Amino acid sequence: IAAASAGDVVEVFADVVETNPVTILFKDGVNIQGNGHTYTLDHSSSMAAFADYEAQETSGTSISCSIHNFNMRRINGDDSSVEFASTIYIHNDTAGADTFLDLRGSTIYSDNGYTYFCSYRHGRVQGGRFIGDRDGGAFQLNAPTNTHYPSLYDAVCDFSLGYAQVGSATNCTFISKGGIYGLQTVTGGDYKISNCSIYAQAVGRGSGAVQGVRIGNTANRLEDCYVSVGGTNNYGVYGATTMRGCTIESSGIGVFASGAGQNIS
Repeated sequence: IAAASAGDVVEVFADVVETNPVTILFKDGVNIQGNGHTYTLDHSSSMAAFADYEAQETSGTSISCSIHNFNMRRINGDDSSVEFASTIYIHNDTAGADTFLDLRGSTIYSDNGYTYFCSYRHGRVQGGRFIGDRDGGAFQLNAPTNTHYPSLYDAVCDFSLGYAQVGSATNCTFISKGGIYGLQTVTGGDYKISNCSIYAQAVGRGSGAVQGVRIGNTANRLEDCYVSVGGTNNYGVYGATTMRGCTIESSGIGVFASGAGQNIS
């Protein structure tokens, strides 16, 4: 990728396991065709396998890449510090710019780090299947909504113990087999989750311990979504403020809402 320029397509013809502390940087207009192969970063550091910049970037440019039919893996890392042993980490914090990744047909995996991490940076994602075994947050994307809605669309998040933390999403599926949430909406903006399916299966969790959707901010909206929660006495949606056209299936409380200004229809 380092030698490629805008308009080039980098093709992958073999599986690769990297055991050195190396982060591959995306380049604007340089696309990847994985041909079904797998790239794995197997290292004990906290470094991400892929990133847009080496560190927080406030004077960069927009980056747009298509990465298709590629399996991206990060294993055996240290998730206690930046970049949290993430598979993909977004540093772009440039006003008026963002990092857009088209990941349709690709799988993004991490065993104990984030599959994708973009915390109050400028990122957007289309497609991709994100799979992880981290207990807790396993996918985080809370880009500013005034210029980045929807920030996630046409994607699948499928986690064994963790859950996705998302600002805005459209046409996505969120699955948490044993996490405390199926999806957590993040604080800090007028975010909207629309046309999404959210499953919290509550495997191994006690009674009343799981929430299908945890609403993180009073400005968050949930529209035309399906939410299913397993287990006993669990919450379908917790902290709801604005909900429209949603179907909630829960053995416990379907929707828990408190305070003034609720709008549920």
